[in-house]
Amino acid sequence: MRYYTNQRVSRMWTAYLKYRYNCPNTVLISQVKDLANEPAIGSQTKPFSEVRIFRSELDFIARCILDCPDIETGGQLFGYWTREGVPMVCYALGPGPNANHQRTFFNQDLSYLRSIGDAIVKHYGLEHIGEWHSHHQLGLAQPSGHDASNIYGNMIKASRERFLLCIGNYDGQSASLNAFSFTAGVSSYNQTGWTVSPVESPYRSAIDRSMRAFIHQPHTTDARIKDLKMYSL
Repeated sequence: MRYYTNQRVSRMWTAYLKYRYNCPNTVLISQVKDLANEPAIGSQTKPFSEVRIFRSELDFIARCILDCPDIETGGQLFGYWTREGVPMVCYALGPGPNANHQRTFFNQDLSYLRSIGDAIVKHYGLEHIGEWHSHHQLGLAQPSGHDASNIYGNMIKASRERFLLCIGNYDGQSASLNAFSFTAGVSSYNQTGWTVSPVESPYRSAIDRSMRAFIHQPHTTDARIKDLKMYSL
């Protein structure tokens, strides 16, 4: 498994912004090539079958989904990769105040993402490990073909070896959330299982408190979530 310095994590985040959202003045093509050739420690990356998450972050995503029962919503996931290559979700970011929510697509508020994401990566030492978005009541509980194509394309362009994508749904009463593993060199994604830590993430209160004036919170207060696929050996 590979692990990286904080400097490399910051550069990976910058590359993600460049290729996912076409941010100007963030990173040059030559820098991305250098990033791809930069040595890392460990063996070849393998697909992951487990996702670990704090209950507070699962509830936060569910509340965001319940806010938007008939349009898509979404956000980014921050955390780290364990030595076994398992993603640990420590902080879920929701949609910014100027995000574009439509019935069949969602675009994050770019200014919000850049300002909040930069602070999370640079000041709290977390990696950007994935994204989440909802398919509300569309009847699609997995990534669409467009979702998968975008993820793989952005992984290649930003020299990502692995990525976590979570897809949410709404059944008229409760939210559900499925997690999917994307791995470089593997032609198809895999659904993974959840391991939920039944406590609040220590990053949730710290980040929300320090950026109280900027963090956009969901209006729904009761996190109703069901049908989680739990991880088992």
